[in-house]
Amino acid sequence: MVNQKFKEEFIRTYNSGKYEGYVWNIFKKTEDSEEKFKKDVASFELNEIEALLQSFGSTSIQSLRVIACILRKYTAYAVTKKLPGVDLNHFDEVTTALLENCVHKSERNEKFISRNRLLNFVAELPNSGDQFLIMALYEGLGGDLLSEITMTAGAGINEDKNIISLYGGRTIECSSRLIAVARDAADNYRYESLNEKSLNQREMRLISDRIFKARNNATEPDAYHAYHRALRRLNEIREYLGYRSLNVGSLRISGFAQAILDLMDDQDMPFRAVYKTDEFKELASRYGYRKYAFSRLKVTLGEYMDCSA
Repeated sequence: MVNQKFKEEFIRTYNSGKYEGYVWNIFKKTEDSEEKFKKDVASFELNEIEALLQSFGSTSIQSLRVIACILRKYTAYAVTKKLPGVDLNHFDEVTTALLENCVHKSERNEKFISRNRLLNFVAELPNSGDQFLIMALYEGLGGDLLSEITMTAGAGINEDKNIISLYGGRTIECSSRLIAVARDAADNYRYESLNEKSLNQREMRLISDRIFKARNNATEPDAYHAYHRALRRLNEIREYLGYRSLNVGSLRISGFAQAILDLMDDQDMPFRAVYKTDEFKELASRYGYRKYAFSRLKVTLGEYMDCSA
């Protein structure tokens, strides 16, 4: 990374370091472009900025606008600090038309969300609670009224074993990334509105032990109200990311399909053969499809993966 220590210095000063992980992820995504153009992102010309923003693979102008805002502030910081090679802030020249040109519109309606695409979504979201919501759905958490997601306490997270003891009694092994996001969400009491053009963090009113927190409540919502808050939050996330197919069903089925594809690769088996394995039965139970007959499962998964073999 070009000028890594200088970037770390900026992160510490930006909003008092409140968005350290999110801003650092943005800088990590600039590395390839910095290597290509052989200079710090703060020195980029407008055409290089456009190429950089296109490389993010974002399906949302709102997400790109926030990224450009952060890089504009970083460049202004570099100008003020007289970073060698930086004398003008070309991020000031970024227009809405340029951002629109950098949006990957063709991917907005695809139902299947691969693991890589999901992780790209996670990297674009500044709030760990929002990250937890979409990752948890993708990895098969749910329960009645999504209560495994909305009602589970942070005390149920076990980082050593990569498991979460969920509301309702189920204990489930999760990816290390989901465990890290869950811990961050459980310990975080600030929230950034997704409706604004730049990051503006707000304190939550309620100190809660839940991983997925209500933002403005003075009291803990019950399962019914927490469920509807989660759906509204998912709508906000969908608008922010610009991915029209993002919903509870597409996240859950995509996660199930991705897990099946991984199992098919590991076992070197076609779908019909994998369907008969104990590993598949465990996956189907995890995602709530254990009672589905083979023919019904093929219909359910048909828009997400090839089930013909």
